[in-house]
Amino acid sequence: MAKLYALELVGSGYTFTFAVEGEVLPRYVAEYKENADDPVLIGLRETWDCGRCLLVSTHATTPARDLLQQLFAVAARLETRTASPISARLIWDPSGTPSTLRTLGGAGYEKFRIELMEVERQPQVRGSGDRRTSLAVHLRLSAVEKFAETVTGLVLFDQKVFLDGEAGNRVITYRTELTTKAGVDAREKAAEYAAIDITSLGGSNWSYLTNTEEGITYEAVDSDVPNSRVPNHVIAISRVREWGVDIGASAPGTAPTDVGLRIQRTEDARTVITRTTARAKGPGYAAWIASQAPVNFFAIEDDTEDEESQSATKTWLVLEDKARSHYWELTSITLAGGGKAQTWEAVGGFRPVRQTGALTHLVLTVVGRVVRHGLFLTNRDLLLPGPLPAPWVLQDHLCQEDDAEIEPGGEALDAGQSRWVRRFTAVWHADRPPAIAPGVHLRASRGVVSYKGLA
Repeated sequence: MAKLYALELVGSGYTFTFAVEGEVLPRYVAEYKENADDPVLIGLRETWDCGRCLLVSTHATTPARDLLQQLFAVAARLETRTASPISARLIWDPSGTPSTLRTLGGAGYEKFRIELMEVERQPQVRGSGDRRTSLAVHLRLSAVEKFAETVTGLVLFDQKVFLDGEAGNRVITYRTELTTKAGVDAREKAAEYAAIDITSLGGSNWSYLTNTEEGITYEAVDSDVPNSRVPNHVIAISRVREWGVDIGASAPGTAPTDVGLRIQRTEDARTVITRTTARAKGPGYAAWIASQAPVNFFAIEDDTEDEESQSATKTWLVLEDKARSHYWELTSITLAGGGKAQTWEAVGGFRPVRQTGALTHLVLTVVGRVVRHGLFLTNRDLLLPGPLPAPWVLQDHLCQEDDAEIEPGGEALDAGQSRWVRRFTAVWHADRPPAIAPGVHLRASRGVVSYKGLA
């Protein structure tokens, strides 16, 4: 009587066939995503327990040896990494009109395994009507079917959110575990879905502590570099930190990872010295430090940069004369020039022709006066604003300045409260526009007794 079933083990370029005399007992173990609104099926492990799968010998002289050779041929395939069977087929009516009832492994499946192959009994003659000898083998086969989202290829997306604090600032961490169907790189999906969107947190005072290009660090659980197989299981970490200053990060890798800003003020009866120290480490560190520079600094006390670690520290000094800041009265600040020189060439009988020449220099003209109250004040008591930093160059031959004198009507009954005044006109030239408006530097400058001889 012909057997109703056959079991085929299929590999790359070969097939092993067993006649099934016993039962094929399928078993299914489902895996669900539990943190969904309703549990979502993400995987199904299917196991076939096949008893009395027969290898049949047609060799009349040495059937036992022939059966063992067939068995060892199957075992030899299992002993290799690249030539093991990749799927199994259960065939109905193999001797009549064969049809495939079900396939385990292959397309749509992962992790096909032959978990068990053992001989159940010694070779036997099959019966009076069939002189062939057979060997019964017990096989246990399994494979996993993954159910991925059609668009993303994600099978499992499990994310946990942690909120912590450091010095009063929040630290947010996402831990994301992803699995994908075969052939879909889980690292790419982690970069797409596991990173924190820093713009959604509000404000620009956040930075990435996982400051890679993707905004994550990850562990590829099933990495298989020697076989060039993309990983399908990744655990990714994304972490951001809140700061007390503006960072300017809009995406990972665009702003520093770690920053610091310290402002220290030292004050006496006449002056206030403000030290501003900025430090930064990570992408864009130099630009961030430059953005913290005070507009009216007069000196740089420390400037340290380590390009290898992408870090730097810089300290600026700002000097403020508490008395002087109240007695400069700037009447006008005029900026001229800087464009292309243009002349008009007269042409007989025609309209004049415009001639465009080279760029002209900038001319800064400042008109004002110095006013203070006191007794017997001199030019040293009524300092003029200046000097200015590059690109400005003082034109002392164009400057005008008066000596200190009591302003008409400025005498007081208390001579120590008389109003003294000193008028001035100062001129600077520059070959390019300044980075900072000259009025800022003028009001914060240290002052000079006279412009004469300073050029």
